[in-house]
Amino acid sequence: MNNKQTFEISNYLWETGDYKPKTTVELSYDENGYKVHFISNETNLRRVETEHHTPVCLDSCVEMFVQFLPGTDDRYINFEINPNAAVHCAIGPDRYERKFYDTSAIEMLNCHTAVHDDGWEVFFEIPLSFIHLRYPEYVHKSGTTIRANFYKCGNKTVHPHWCSWNKVDTPNRDFHRPEYFKEIVL
Repeated sequence: MNNKQTFEISNYLWETGDYKPKTTVELSYDENGYKVHFISNETNLRRVETEHHTPVCLDSCVEMFVQFLPGTDDRYINFEINPNAAVHCAIGPDRYERKFYDTSAIEMLNCHTAVHDDGWEVFFEIPLSFIHLRYPEYVHKSGTTIRANFYKCGNKTVHPHWCSWNKVDTPNRDFHRPEYFKEIVL
C-alpha cells in the first residue's frame, strides 16, 4: 500500500472576501501510516504562536480533522498547524469535549514547515503508533475508509479567511462539524 491523493481546499466560507490563497493537501499512506503535505500560496504570513496547544488558528493556519473509525467511533482528531510548526491537536466527538495530546505524542507527528517567497508548506506524519494511542482497533489497509475535512484559515491575518475542502454549510464560523467530513478510501 503506497498511495497519494490530492485535495484542493477551495470552498471559501463566511466573510472571507476577495482574499483566496490557493491551498492543496497531499495525503499519502503506506504500511506505516499517513504523510500529510499542505501547500499554500498565502503570503504576508501571521506566525505569532510558537508553542503547542496555543490558538494557532489566529495565525496563518492549515488544519486536518479526521475520524479514523467512522460509523463506530464518533471522535475525531484535529491537527491545526501554523508556519512555526506549532501544533494544536486534540480528540473528541465535538468542539467541546476534547482531550489534548501531550507533547510526546505531538512529537510523533514529526511536523515541520517551510516558508517561501510565494507561500508556505507543512509536512507531518500520522504514524500507526499515534493512531493506536486512541484507536487501538484501527486497521490500516487498502480499502479502509476514514472521514475527514481539510481547512485553511487565518483568523487574525492581514486578510482573514476561512476555507475548506468539503463545504461547511453553517451560518457561523465552525470547523468542528463532523457532519461535513467526507469519506476518503485508502
